[in-house]
Amino acid sequence: MKIGKDKIAHAVVSYLIVITFAHLASLGWGIFFGLCFAFGKEIYDQVAEGGSGFCMEDLIADLVGIVIGVLVWKL
Repeated sequence: MKIGKDKIAHAVVSYLIVITFAHLASLGWGIFFGLCFAFGKEIYDQVAEGGSGFCMEDLIADLVGIVIGVLVWKL
């Protein structure tokens, strides 16, 4: 299975959000803002004119990034 650059970008941004907010506030806030980004981006893509539509694969990539961020923070 080939993973596109877009999916990697989603995972990396979600990871960075979790790590950044965990550092600035707490891991809980990092997870919260990571999830807000993930769902917010897909909802925006669904409703925006010219948007790419809701993509479950993008959402999964975001969740992978969040999980990796949590695991790295816990180590």
